Amino acid sequence: MNVLPLGQVKKGMILEQSIYRHDSLLALPLGIEIGERELDTLRYFTIDFVKVSDRKEKKSVPWYQKWKHQKEEERLTLSIIERACLQCMLWKKDFGYEIYSVIESSIYKYKKSIKYLNQLRKLDGYSFAQALNVSLIIASILTENQKCDEKIGLLIFFALMHNIGRVKNPELFKMEGKYSDEQFEELKQIPFETFDMLQTLGFSSYDVKFALEVNENWNGQGYPNKVKGSEIEEFAQYVTLANLYNALLSYRPYRSIYDPYDVLQIIESERDKKVGSQYIDIFLQRFTPYKIGSKVELNNDKFAIVKRIPGSRKFLPIVQLIDDEKGEYTTLVDLGMERDIRIKRVILAY
Repeated sequence: MNVLPLGQVKKGMILEQSIYRHDSLLALPLGIEIGERELDTLRYFTIDFVKVSDRKEKKSVPWYQKWKHQKEEERLTLSIIERACLQCMLWKKDFGYEIYSVIESSIYKYKKSIKYLNQLRKLDGYSFAQALNVSLIIASILTENQKCDEKIGLLIFFALMHNIGRVKNPELFKMEGKYSDEQFEELKQIPFETFDMLQTLGFSSYDVKFALEVNENWNGQGYPNKVKGSEIEEFAQYVTLANLYNALLSYRPYRSIYDPYDVLQIIESERDKKVGSQYIDIFLQRFTPYKIGSKVELNNDKFAIVKRIPGSRKFLPIVQLIDDEKGEYTTLVDLGMERDIRIKRVILAY
């Protein structure tokens, strides 16, 4: 393993560290092969130095050690999930341990799930990051007052597994641009693949019906079955909403990341289109993208600490500026009263 300047990182190398987004959720999981998409992402996040290894260093595994190697890979996947739960700025670190604990319990209970998740990570790191981020967003929405019972824990696990059918056609999700008609038909099969795979874990078709509906829209313009409104399972709508939030804060080669306030406006515009109004209301009531005490960078290149979060303006908190030279706290700024100042990113410690 080497630590290289970003300019020396080449396609085909293996990423040996997880990369986190500006909102503290996962951008790239460690252990994936670096391609052009991954290089674009690393450049966007201006990571100066990157831990990588050369594929040539990864020796082929003898047949008699493959089971052991598989278990090591699965433990790596679990460790990525654990770190993401603890790194997440949507809650205090102690609650991150609790969220990971409920996920881990479900993974050990439904034993094939870690095999599926490990496959997803290795085949398509972006889809793995999406699944993990959606599960953390779901956890934030469903755990009022940071209390997580067994039922909510299972829903967080389901959110983690909601796109697991992608392992059946990973190349489809590495493509850029618009899908052809034939590719879109393939895309519409993924919910059915997920539905079937979740049943292999021991769940009934009733338990995992949501998997068929996470791509359905409230107005009936989704897929695969074009169901609409209250015909769509409640949990599926939460997953749709979490996916929307995650997508808008994910880097794409053709666009930058939206700042959280703009994300809020886009989500509001999807009322009774992609997502029912009642689910958006609950999201806005419960979801807080920043926690008090978080260090943030503003779009005017100033740094600040989140001091207060008004109940009606969770995406526009009150922050206290930090003097660059002295490192002292100075002026309080209410972002809800400022037209041009927004939070650009949460400051993370790698």
